[in-house]
Amino acid sequence: MNQGSCLNRGISLLHYFRALTSKFNDGHGVTASTATALLARVAASATVLIAMPVALHSLGAERFGAFLLLFGVINWMLLGSFGVQSALGRAIASGDIGPVETPSMLGSALAYAVLTTGATTVVVSIAFVIWVKTAGSHVSLPQHELFVAGFAMVVLSFLQITLQTFEGVQIGNLQIYVTNLTRIVGSVFTFVCLIVLPRYWSSIVIFVVALNGGMLLGSILNAGIVLKQVGITFAHLRRNLGRLRHIAVSGIAFLLIGAASLCQTHVPVLILATMRGPVAAVDFGLFIRLLFVLMSVVSMLTAPLWPAILSARAEEDHEWVVKSARIAGFLVVGAGVASLLVLAPFGAKVLLLWTGRKMIEPAIFQVLFGIYFLQMAWSHYWGIILIGLGRERLVAGVHSVEGVLILILGTALTARSGPTGMILGAVCALACASNWMLPLFAWRSFAQPRSGSKMSSSKGQTDAIRVVEGEWV
Repeated sequence: MNQGSCLNRGISLLHYFRALTSKFNDGHGVTASTATALLARVAASATVLIAMPVALHSLGAERFGAFLLLFGVINWMLLGSFGVQSALGRAIASGDIGPVETPSMLGSALAYAVLTTGATTVVVSIAFVIWVKTAGSHVSLPQHELFVAGFAMVVLSFLQITLQTFEGVQIGNLQIYVTNLTRIVGSVFTFVCLIVLPRYWSSIVIFVVALNGGMLLGSILNAGIVLKQVGITFAHLRRNLGRLRHIAVSGIAFLLIGAASLCQTHVPVLILATMRGPVAAVDFGLFIRLLFVLMSVVSMLTAPLWPAILSARAEEDHEWVVKSARIAGFLVVGAGVASLLVLAPFGAKVLLLWTGRKMIEPAIFQVLFGIYFLQMAWSHYWGIILIGLGRERLVAGVHSVEGVLILILGTALTARSGPTGMILGAVCALACASNWMLPLFAWRSFAQPRSGSKMSSSKGQTDAIRVVEGEWV
């Protein structure tokens, strides 16, 4: 095959992307989707790099810590739709839902998302109120300020998550690049808000509106485009909801992977803020945001890999899968090692240059964060390989165990050593679970290729978009 000849020219980044893009450049917008996904990730990463120092200097350490806490609690609402947009997109892409049925299925999917996200919103809101009421000894901020900011984030997040249902139509029609472009517009809106609004009013709710408002704007624009192209009706709700529930069951594994990702990044901030107060979570939260940016780089390297593996498996081109996976591994590990070599000795200086804040944690803290990023990149790589091989349930199971370990070890070590104990617990959790389990399962899968590649390809294609964008990472 022509991909093999490209790979044989040498292990280089240019040849790697040529091989991958040729594998799934089918003229149906997949390449455009990948390119715009990368642009969307660049825009989102740039927004994070700008937002954190602006928020820190405008709000002060305690309010900024509370701001990070809000995101840590309420981002769990992202799981509230239970993957209904992916279920809708998968059904459209596979032909189970035709053009005539699409408007009514879209209306049913939206109703489903409103119900499930609404229930999740209630649970998350109750958890947030309990935290505010019980964490008084660690927080000197007025409770009404936290409640107003939390209410604003809940409302904006609820609207955004339910409107993401419209993405299912774009996924199914292989027009995800439209969604990516609207997200870029949202990032530009957020950038403008971050520059302008804090000059006139500096509060937690302003930064909540700036960050969530941009994402909501992107979702509104995308929904408007879909409504103009397809339309929406709410006929046959009961029948359609039954079909959607059945389809969405296949996405439970991806839901668990998403929950595990939150355990890696947001749960530690929650534990720290609860046990030691918001100020104690500032350095940790800033390093986590820096890891988000670094993981975006890793996601860009692996972005074309999953769809290409799905296509290669459908063609039974096992040799190509192995070679491409090896090249991607070199790139990902190289990025992880390079980041470790920078963060371990110079993490405090990076933080100072980025935010102007002097790190108050001991030097071992930045070393552990460098190790943690290398671990996350390693697990991300093998997770992508396994999902491409149709083993997403294994990935979900391993990450679920890992999430429990982070909760247990992080809580225990935070009580003894604060933020340094938290990151040590997270490092130990990844070392005990995904860092060795995922590679082991992947090599076993390579040794014993599974049958049914075509089915796996059609089933996983829509969820591949999420990994391409780094959404679950």
